[in-house]
Formats: sequence, C-alpha cells, structure tokens
Amino acid sequence: MGRIGREMVNRLIWGLFLIAIGATLLAVNLGWEMPHGAWNYWPFLLIAMGTAKMLFGRDREGGGLWLILGGLYGWISIWNVGGLTWGTAWPIFVIAGGLSVILKPVLCRGGRVAGGDRLGDAGSQRGVDHVG
Repeated sequence: MGRIGREMVNRLIWGLFLIAIGATLLAVNLGWEMPHGAWNYWPFLLIAMGTAKMLFGRDREGGGLWLILGGLYGWISIWNVGGLTWGTAWPIFVIAGGLSVILKPVLCRGGRVAGGDRLGDAGSQRGVDHVG
C-alpha cells in the first residue's frame, strides 16, 4: 500500500474511533444504559490500537508505544494491578518518557540514529574527532 493509501487508512481508523467514542458518550449522556463494568475494558482498546500501529503502520513518532503505555496505565489503575491506582501509577509515564528518549532512535528509525549511522557502527558517536 502506498504512502497516500496508508495515510488515508490511518485517518479513517482514527476518525471512526473518535466517532464511536463520541457516539457512546453522547448515548450515555442521553440516558442510555451501558452494561455494568463495560468502561473497565477501554484500556485494552488502546493497547490493541497501539500494537496495530506498531506492527502494521509506519510509527515514526512512537505514537503506538504511547497508546500501549496509556492503555497499560489505565489497565493497571482500573484493575489495581500491584496495588497501584490512578494516583499512584503515574510514575509509569516518567519511566516511559525516559525509555522513549533512549529507545526512540532505535524503534522509530529502524535502528538508525539521527546522523544516518547504524547503532554500533564505528564513528556513530557524536562529538568524537577522528584524526586520520
């Protein structure tokens, strides 16, 4: 699938997702009943979307990773995994931010750093002058 095709599919999926969430929230506000506990499963939707974005899309910005992490945060907080709640699980995002800074060049550019050298290649360290 070409770049325009992928971009269009990505926009379509996100658009349909937002329409579905908005319609559900509007229905609840208008008095429709949701099945008991249905809201407890929204984190799995984020995890699935992030996984799909990382596996099937071009995830240059790392958005798939952040969707997965947001879903994990919701899952941990709602289900009290490890005794963590909404108020105590937030450091996960600080850890994720640090991992993102370290791993983004590897995950989002196919193992290439900003200068175009592959990680581990000779001369890939910046600021080192080579006297020849």
